[in-house]
Amino acid sequence: MDVLGALIVLILLSPLLLVTAAVVAWADGAPVIFRQHRAGTGLTPFMVFKFRTMYRDADKRAGSWKRSDPQYQDNGGGRDPRILPGASQLRRYSLDELPQLINVLKGEMSLVGPRPLLLTQLSEDCAPADVMEARASVPPGITGLWQVSGRSDISFGRMMELDLEYVRGLSFSGDLAIILKTVVVVFRASGAA
Repeated sequence: MDVLGALIVLILLSPLLLVTAAVVAWADGAPVIFRQHRAGTGLTPFMVFKFRTMYRDADKRAGSWKRSDPQYQDNGGGRDPRILPGASQLRRYSLDELPQLINVLKGEMSLVGPRPLLLTQLSEDCAPADVMEARASVPPGITGLWQVSGRSDISFGRMMELDLEYVRGLSFSGDLAIILKTVVVVFRASGAA
């Protein structure tokens, strides 16, 4: 189901993928894909793909800028000097996540599941070991309960609770419901960062 779904979406959205890649390339050249190690099934590291939304020299551009700065407006004017022109819209509508369909085709991710964690988030301080073990028992997903429940508006702790809820109630009909809700959430651009 994951492979078939990912293939269909990749074919249908291929023009959008090409335009998105062109926008990133125009803003800051190659590479257009951002790669990062994440924790997969069984906490095995894998390389997740996303469209790049930050400049290649984002660390240098940040300077003394801090996300906690009250002047920060991620979606409203690009005050974050690390963000590429137009990239806030890619994030707002989750277009930057579309290359993860390749991760699905490779069997590293599922269409629906817990959000793939950064390797630095695997420390015991982030979540209890039983929660980490439960969420690692299924493949990470492009979307999940965390996204349809608020995306970046929810805390890390709440995301972990939702991931655990998802794993405990895992079902095909539940996955279909999450996919349908994801479409609505993405078009509304609610909770996007």
